[in-house]
Amino acid sequence: MIREKIVAGVKIVLFLGIGVVLFQGVQEIVTPKYVENNFEQFYALEEDSLDAVFLGTSHMQRAYSPMEVYEKYGISTYNLSTDLQPIPVSYYLTQEILDYQKPKVIVLDASNLFLDSNESATNWRYTMDSMAYGSSHAEMAEDFGGRFKEEDALSALIPMLRYHTRWNELNEQDFQANLEEYCLFGQELFRQVISPPIDEVVMNELTIQPDEYYEVTEIEEGTSQILGETISHAYTVEIPEENLQYLLKIKETCEAAGVDFLLTKIPSIQYPEGYSSAWTRQRSDMTKQVCAENGIEFIDLLYDDTGYIVDYQTDFQDGGYHLSFRGAEKVSDFFGNFLVNKYKLTQKLNMQFEEKRALYDIEKEEVLLCTELDYNSYMDRVQTYLNAGNTVFVCGSANMLSRLGEEQRGKFWNLGFQTDFLKYSQGGYVACAAGKEVLYEAYSTLTTSYEYPMEDDEEVELEATGRENSWYTSITFPFTDEEGNEVNFTRYDSSLTIVVYSPEDEEILDNAYFILNEDGTVSRVWQ
Repeated sequence: MIREKIVAGVKIVLFLGIGVVLFQGVQEIVTPKYVENNFEQFYALEEDSLDAVFLGTSHMQRAYSPMEVYEKYGISTYNLSTDLQPIPVSYYLTQEILDYQKPKVIVLDASNLFLDSNESATNWRYTMDSMAYGSSHAEMAEDFGGRFKEEDALSALIPMLRYHTRWNELNEQDFQANLEEYCLFGQELFRQVISPPIDEVVMNELTIQPDEYYEVTEIEEGTSQILGETISHAYTVEIPEENLQYLLKIKETCEAAGVDFLLTKIPSIQYPEGYSSAWTRQRSDMTKQVCAENGIEFIDLLYDDTGYIVDYQTDFQDGGYHLSFRGAEKVSDFFGNFLVNKYKLTQKLNMQFEEKRALYDIEKEEVLLCTELDYNSYMDRVQTYLNAGNTVFVCGSANMLSRLGEEQRGKFWNLGFQTDFLKYSQGGYVACAAGKEVLYEAYSTLTTSYEYPMEDDEEVELEATGRENSWYTSITFPFTDEEGNEVNFTRYDSSLTIVVYSPEDEEILDNAYFILNEDGTVSRVWQ
């Protein structure tokens, strides 16, 4: 009798255990994958193994690289920033951090001081859906449920209740168990560089007081047709009272745990009337005043004399909103040096970071290739990838190639190609090299093309026409992108197109377009 009860009890426990595992597995599938919120690595870290943790919005997320700091300074840090992270979320994350780690300092980017914490439930879910069950998560869920009428605390605790209807929206990404190649200890690696439309001086000239506005009327070019109503460009420069209170709560929580708290600001250069994180002098001065009044250390990376100088050509990835990886390298170097000197930190081997070094170095080299603007340096990087066994496709106009300088032509020929462009001023050029072998190279005054064989009888098609005022180059791959569009790199001007492809990974590593300027310099342009 007793034995039967034990067996029955074991069966119940096993049944419930299997049910919980299945439920958790299904919940992980239907919950949207916020690639940037790679909390799994944070929870997998050894207890009290971090020297510092960084928090904030996407500005911090893309500006601080824990792996870069570990490789250069040998200290272990983490980036728990998320898209549009409201400052109450930063507070709950501070509690969560201190449940698992005892860092020397927690660093918060000041962007969310000026954000409306009640603007969107999604801004909370970016973080909340990735957190582990616990007291901080429960407190945050209760707060969340009280703010948004369309949501509730229970669905915040159990995402399945919110996302169970996503079955018809699932894609390949939803079934991927690990997205760490995109996100290493919290930092995303982005592969582009786009300069801001304005600089710091112009941004501050556009600054206006809360009670002022100016008008803009859109008129269709060449006509008197008004496209839209008059637009007010008034904007406020004030920190909401709730945000200030949560800033102080973060400070108090850190102090109670014996952890330093540092506020900082990652540079952001944009039109201030349309972007609350555009870091104007007004916003900076207001933040400095708040910090001075409340005993909070603040480092402004745009206006303070920190040694970090913004490079408008290379340091932004999307027109001034966020830093590029090249900007992040400099910011990470600043913070690494700051942490080591202020807290007297010494290099310490961390095997969890060591295990990711090879992956990070590969990703970093690819990002540096994708964000290299200098033609000569780009060609040197392409040569390195060729020597490693990758494939390079080239299409160009002889009109441009024939006017390259001696050093520029030499960099091109170092890839193994041999065409003497000085003999031609018109025509199209296509070429392909795999490893150290040139598979194809041809020039024609009419149209020239090449088909590079791939698996399953598919081909990469290269085509170039270089007649005056009818330039055309195209490199087309036999697959589609995530949106289902044909992967095609086409130009209708006198230019040079280069695509670097990894046959082993079946992946395009980079594509670049170069044009020749009137002064003889070569510029990389973005499609």
